[in-house]
Amino acid sequence: MDKLVALYVRGQLELQDAVKRLSEPREGQGLVEYILIIAVISLVIVAAGLAMRNEISAAFTAVTTALTNGVNNNAAP
Repeated sequence: MDKLVALYVRGQLELQDAVKRLSEPREGQGLVEYILIIAVISLVIVAAGLAMRNEISAAFTAVTTALTNGVNNNAAP
């Protein structure tokens, strides 16, 4: 029984240490890496938007036309 209690206490202490390590603020290299990842993802999104601007514009135009025609068709009895 004592071994079981000792194992339980050891597990609790290990868990507390792990939570403490995870909750400590990370600085330096890790923060810079996250910023670089976000910057690269942002650039990819902007580049994709610029490359597909005609298709995006056409899609919005089609939706606007469909909504306008739907509203106009439903308004006239």
